[in-house]
Formats: sequence, structure tokens, C-alpha cells
Amino acid sequence: MNWQEKLKQFEKNKSWDLAIEFMQKVITENPNSLDAYLSMNYLLMNLLVEENYDQAKQTYYEKLTKKYFDESYGKFSNNAEYLFYMGIVAHMSEWYFGIEIEEAKQMLKKAALLDSSNIL
Repeated sequence: MNWQEKLKQFEKNKSWDLAIEFMQKVITENPNSLDAYLSMNYLLMNLLVEENYDQAKQTYYEKLTKKYFDESYGKFSNNAEYLFYMGIVAHMSEWYFGIEIEEAKQMLKKAALLDSSNIL
């Protein structure tokens, strides 16, 4: 089973802490994986915005969200795919990433400039 399938199982079972721990391991083992960082960023944003979770852990989840966004942005800020997907994700919860909505819009604009042939 690849890591994406295992992550889907954790999400399906709403095993948020196991999913986060698993993705931390995936990122540690694959520190340059765009897909791993995108998955972690989405997992954390979705958890905070859409899911029921232990409210006592909110600050912890918020710190992880900022941490993994900052790490990934440092690595992939010139990657059109990253900028496109994170621009979309950040539009739903930019405050968790520590940015303003205008910065999320700029990510989308930069993605379009970097890969103008991509219809998305």
C-alpha cells in the first residue's frame, strides 16, 4: 500500500492524529516530496475548517499548519503546481497559514505565470 492510500484510510476513519503522525513520517522520509507537503497542508487545513476534533488540540494543529506551510513554501515557492493548489487551499483558511487573502491570490497569479500553458 502506498502512502496516499494509507492516508486515505486514516482520513476515512477520522483518525486525525494518526494521519498527522503518519504524514510527518512520510515528509521526514521524503523531504522534497511536493505531494507529501500538499497532502499534509490539506489534511491540517481540512481538519481545522471542516472536521470535528478535540478542541484542546486546536493550538497544536494551528502550529503544525503554519509549520508545514512555511516549510513547503520555502521549498516550492517557484513550483506552479504547489502555488496553484496552495493558493486554492489558502483561500479557505489563509489565517491558519499566517498569510492574507491577497497572498493566496498572488500564489495563483504566480502559478499562472510559471506555467501559462496549464489551463487550470
